Amino acid sequence: GSTGNLGLSVGLGAAALGMRAVVHMSTDAKAWKKSLLRSRGVVVVEHAGLYDEAVAAGRAESASNPASHFVDDESSRVLFLGYSAAAFELRAQLAELNVEVSPERPLVVHIPCGVGGAPGGLCWGMHLAFGAAQPVRVFFAEPVAAPCVTLALCTGKGAAVCVADIGLDGKTEADGLAVGRASALCFETCAPLVEGSYTIEDCTLFEHLGALVELERSFIEPSCCACFAGPGHLAAGSQRARWLLAEGTHVFWATGGSLVPEAEREALVARTPMGRQ
Repeated sequence: GSTGNLGLSVGLGAAALGMRAVVHMSTDAKAWKKSLLRSRGVVVVEHAGLYDEAVAAGRAESASNPASHFVDDESSRVLFLGYSAAAFELRAQLAELNVEVSPERPLVVHIPCGVGGAPGGLCWGMHLAFGAAQPVRVFFAEPVAAPCVTLALCTGKGAAVCVADIGLDGKTEADGLAVGRASALCFETCAPLVEGSYTIEDCTLFEHLGALVELERSFIEPSCCACFAGPGHLAAGSQRARWLLAEGTHVFWATGGSLVPEAEREALVARTPMGRQ
């Protein structure tokens, strides 16, 4: 079950290994992702509802087949552990670059967040990899129309509350983040660990994408650009938030973009302020 990138990864990986894969996706997932999967022989099942409905359908189908293994971002603990391994890779990279991580120079990690599987695994892994002596402050970034993890954390209700309960429709250009209900596993694991979360409007996603392309000559999906809103929120926040902005080493987690077809890239860049000039 997926809104895009997890299904893309699992489907392409299974195809490369010669395994049959069935990926359940919401219709909001980008068309090019579904086309790419189908071109590799992956069965893509589309659902008109939101992410959690696609996941539920995939889980039910898998449960009926004893030879099937189901993977999703909501409750797959093996996947959660796989995400956490990236924290140890980051620790090694920072050590190689002689980047200090200490109480005086904390590591501040900004992660785009959908259902919370990847951000949750990364957050848990960061605290395990760096430990108390090297504090890590993790922020989750979500679209304003689908802030499911922010809602779960603010209300304390976890997966018992969804964005529709507060009148939001979950519709966003950040298809990988278009999720209405948070992962219970993420909430239970990360509620005591995550430093905070913030939201970003779709138009601002494209502003950040344009700046990235112009300044760095680099492309990532608009959904990944959600994390670039972090410094602005910290600057407008509490004294502690402003201290983290000034003294921390900030890492922005780019979660996808290398597989986006060139025509799709051009169309997305054309929607940025730079592209409209």
